[in-house]
Amino acid sequence: QHYFIQSNLRMRCKLKKSLFIGLVLTLMFCTLLLLHHEKEYRISRGVTADMRSEVLQTYTVPNESSLIAPDMRPEVLQTDFVPNESSETAADEIGGCSAVKSIEHNGAQIQVSMLVETLNFKSDHGGRDKSSFPNLEPLPSTEHLKVYLVPHSHCDPGWLETYMEYYERTVRGILTNLYSFAIAHTDFKYIYAEVSFFSLWWDEQTETVKEGMRLLAKQGRFEFVQGGWVQPDESSTHYFALINQMMDGHDWLKHNFPEALPKSGWAIDPFGLSPMMGYINKLFGLKAMHIQRVHYAVKNHLAATRNLDFHWRQAWGKVNFK
Repeated sequence: QHYFIQSNLRMRCKLKKSLFIGLVLTLMFCTLLLLHHEKEYRISRGVTADMRSEVLQTYTVPNESSLIAPDMRPEVLQTDFVPNESSETAADEIGGCSAVKSIEHNGAQIQVSMLVETLNFKSDHGGRDKSSFPNLEPLPSTEHLKVYLVPHSHCDPGWLETYMEYYERTVRGILTNLYSFAIAHTDFKYIYAEVSFFSLWWDEQTETVKEGMRLLAKQGRFEFVQGGWVQPDESSTHYFALINQMMDGHDWLKHNFPEALPKSGWAIDPFGLSPMMGYINKLFGLKAMHIQRVHYAVKNHLAATRNLDFHWRQAWGKVNFK
């Protein structure tokens, strides 16, 4: 009985010792984790403070005009006129697009945050704005307006249905039909954006179909635009998430379908557009960007002043990435 009591006491001591060591290790781990988060927080606060300072400096423009102060612009934009040579260079970089070559920039430098203060956002239709572009001067009879129709399907991985419900009900058929139609019609071209859906479809295909898609891409008849894992919201999304989903999409394309790596950005559905996305796109090597959901009051102003084609930059930072 005495031996049993001693053994029991030893076991209790060992248990207490183990619990104490475990508690110390847990406290050490929590301390290291807190220190790590504190470091990340300080870095984030520093970056945010620098960005805020840059934005405030840029928005503080003499005489409250809508122009950006020249000394606040990156070197690449420190000019009041963008010559046609730069347009043709840009066109060459994205495949010699004649639409880009025909653009004549009027040199306006528009500060959107100040522009919106001067626009009328009231609708005459009792709510949703259904207005159209203003009546511009008609083209001379000797000139013709070129209209580019680009077959495309926008496929949201998440909206009213689940990711797999969308894929099984519609997206699989869209991608299968586009391949069959493109093979049968040699003048057909198509663009696509969301790698998350395309990767599912790709994994289901035979090597014959994959080679056929690679041939379409080499011929310029199938093209990825943006090439992110999704087409992300931009108005409230943290830049970590924006960068991560772009890395996921471009990484998948690089290892599975490098012939279709994108050259152009594509943001036709985000409700709210951020200049951060244009900045990120340039870092990912994209040469142009197409946007859609802009209020008609802004579109009308840009159309009337012939500024619908423009060089877009963020309001902060002075680094010129070439």
